[in-house]
Amino acid sequence: MESLPLLSVIVPVYNSAKYLRDCIDSLLAQTYSNIEIILVDDESVDDSSKICDEYGGKYKNVKVLHKENGGASSARNVGLSIAQGEYIGFIDSDDFVSMEMYSDLHRVMTTADADVVLCNYCQVSEDGKTFGSPFMHFHPGITTYVKENALKAFLIGDLDCSPCTKLYRRSAIGDLRFVEGVTNEDKIFLFYLYLKSDKIVCDNHVYYYYRKNPNSVTHGFRRAILKKEKAYKFDRYYNALMICDEVERIAKEIDLRKESRIYLMKTCTDLCVQIRVGKVLDLYEEEYKMFYRECCAHWRLLFSPGLSMYYRMKVLYVLLSGFFH
Repeated sequence: MESLPLLSVIVPVYNSAKYLRDCIDSLLAQTYSNIEIILVDDESVDDSSKICDEYGGKYKNVKVLHKENGGASSARNVGLSIAQGEYIGFIDSDDFVSMEMYSDLHRVMTTADADVVLCNYCQVSEDGKTFGSPFMHFHPGITTYVKENALKAFLIGDLDCSPCTKLYRRSAIGDLRFVEGVTNEDKIFLFYLYLKSDKIVCDNHVYYYYRKNPNSVTHGFRRAILKKEKAYKFDRYYNALMICDEVERIAKEIDLRKESRIYLMKTCTDLCVQIRVGKVLDLYEEEYKMFYRECCAHWRLLFSPGLSMYYRMKVLYVLLSGFFH
């Protein structure tokens, strides 16, 4: 029987000892039989490093690297530099996946001859219990996108921006790497990846389980609010501007200008609401004014079919609130 091509799963690890065994065990249990697990310890200060070494010493297909702290993007890039697989996956160290995830996504990828396959995901509590509904918006079953349609769906929010709910052909990633030193870098990586890809396929089955961890990077703004100090850099906004600039550059080939403006308006709306709900307008008033002006500049997009009713109400709230205390 012909062996399956090697699949490399890269796990950036940082202070996740409480959940790390669940993550690694879910990868070791995969029904895809030819898999290497790359644990990149980003200078953890809890027992994560010891757990990585324990698994690395016990299992031949588990590779462990220890590096100076540089963030998840840096860890993923280090993992990509040593990955040997024809296929690539990512998983965050406080999450876990179903045992069929990579075998099923590989089957979909080869059948459709796709460059990237996305799956659905659910949120789980700290003890691993599923709650809420699946998060993705694409249609039931299997949905196939060509490049332009995938990029449009991605920008308006119909495709999620996590790198972890996906299987990639190594050839599609090529020399593309995650931007280091910023947050919300996943959106940039996936935008450029889809720009390079010819076909993206979505499988609506739930295979990935995202744990709501209050200590994760995604909760950085909340922690800044609690400290009542001006420590947040709003990378999400500047990343959105970067994508809009790229969209202008490629406009003659693919016209994504409307979708990129929707993306920018939604980003600015979210940030305005965060600042108001967090009651930190006194700390971030200049930033708030900047985001508010962007919302005002794109108010006509309120009538766009690419904007959900939820965001229409959210944008209206921001526009009517203005930038005063």
